[in-house]
Amino acid sequence: MALNAVATRQESETLFSSDDALGAGDVYESDVREVAGYNAVAFLGISDQPFEVRIEEAGSLTGPFARTATLTSALTGAKYVVSQAVLPYGSYMRTRVANLGASQQELSFHGLGIPES
Repeated sequence: MALNAVATRQESETLFSSDDALGAGDVYESDVREVAGYNAVAFLGISDQPFEVRIEEAGSLTGPFARTATLTSALTGAKYVVSQAVLPYGSYMRTRVANLGASQQELSFHGLGIPES
């Protein structure tokens, strides 16, 4: 492998996941995950309350981290949904899911690393 090259990921992998409902104004913060080598990270979040996903990236495991995207849920039927893929720019990523409404009764949040094709 060439100097400073990142191995291409060959399989998709769940990088971020939480099914714990949040109280009003609460924020879930994920662990830091290495995203180098993935073509994209696909996010799917579903809740009964509005929420946003704040994506933060860094070039090293310890940061510093900067917010690179904010995904805001949209009301789809009776649920609030985020469904979007983002391109990773940094080598490491963490997410924060912020509840923007009343206490949630349900939250399903997942981020899947998508390999290069």
